[in-house]
Amino acid sequence: MSRQRALPYLLGVSLGASLALVLLIFLLVRGADPLTWFSSRSHPSEEFPGQIGNEAGAARWGDVSALMDSISIGRNDAIVEATRLASPAVVSITVIYHEFVRVASNPMQSLLPDGRLGRGGVRRQPFEILGSGVIIDPRGYIVTNDHVLAQNNSDNIIFITLADGRQYEAEEVGRARSHDLALLRFTEEVPNMPIAYLGDSDLVEPGEWAIAIGAPYRELLDDPSLTVTVGVISALHRDLKQFSQGDRNYFGMLQTDAAIHQGNSGGALVNARGEVIGINAFIISGSDGGSFGASFAVPINRVRWVVNEILEFGGLRPRFHGFDGFILDKHWRLVLELDESVYGLYLTRIVPDSPALEAGLQAGDIIQAIGGQPLLRGRDFYRVMYESPLGSQLSLRVQRGDEVFDTELTLVEANAEGDGAEH
Repeated sequence: MSRQRALPYLLGVSLGASLALVLLIFLLVRGADPLTWFSSRSHPSEEFPGQIGNEAGAARWGDVSALMDSISIGRNDAIVEATRLASPAVVSITVIYHEFVRVASNPMQSLLPDGRLGRGGVRRQPFEILGSGVIIDPRGYIVTNDHVLAQNNSDNIIFITLADGRQYEAEEVGRARSHDLALLRFTEEVPNMPIAYLGDSDLVEPGEWAIAIGAPYRELLDDPSLTVTVGVISALHRDLKQFSQGDRNYFGMLQTDAAIHQGNSGGALVNARGEVIGINAFIISGSDGGSFGASFAVPINRVRWVVNEILEFGGLRPRFHGFDGFILDKHWRLVLELDESVYGLYLTRIVPDSPALEAGLQAGDIIQAIGGQPLLRGRDFYRVMYESPLGSQLSLRVQRGDEVFDTELTLVEANAEGDGAEH
């Protein structure tokens, strides 16, 4: 090779060696290990995935990783501890009741006093309902759903199984079918009886942890142990009137995606502090009864006042406001020649000597809002009445002609005739 042709190669090698020497000196000055540094360029650090050795990036990933670990540990600790606090007070409920059923195989048989079949084709057959409940009081009171109990309660036999396996008999104290709640009581003293911690459902917020505790599928599982499922509070104030049964309604419910299944009815919905914030009542489910991730619970603050009514009066007393009316819609605005912007409950009658009269209401007034709740649909008004205990002072925003004013109305007990009562 001639000297002229070799010269470029020699210059390239010299330049490369010089750059390598400069880089080596730089790393030694910075205190870095050259072998480790070069290795990390080829193989990103496993400790900080996605990083390529950048110290600031690695530090940031370390902070995020530590935060994620902290959240995970805190969540697990909170859920486990909340379950430990709440689950002892959650019970399984077995209701035995009887109905007369027709015997298709022999239509000439009927029930005899000793239960044998005679002429007529019917017999008295036992049935079983399985559900859950929560011990809420040291006197042995247990709250559950009304639908857990048979409607003909004259011969209900109720057994309560505690989380530790002990079983006791209970009796009905009272029921509030409209709110799907019932109160039971142990018929004997229960040693070391656990009692639930009750929270404040008015403080519940969407997105916070929700733990459902109950005894589902006991007809399939030969085990009295409770089941725990976890999710979040999905929404507040859910109305489900379309799923009502008779006079049983579901207004202002807590919604959660914690799985609730058959047999969970009456069980506890618990927050991360182990406090009961609701009584599980209702799910939107498939044909097999499994949860679709939309479960609903009665807020515990409502449970409190319903239970107090049952304890003191045997059930919910009818509430009386003293007016009749209807919600304005497009049709009624046209009939009454009202502007499209006008909304609310149009009053057609004020009962003499009533809370409505004392509040200064007149026929023709339009109640725009109750307790800050705009009355845009009929269910908005019924929800307010449904959620308001006797004695509640309701703040009203009222339109009278071009004037808008505020007043207060106190719910009182309806008279014997039930005039104007709202259940």
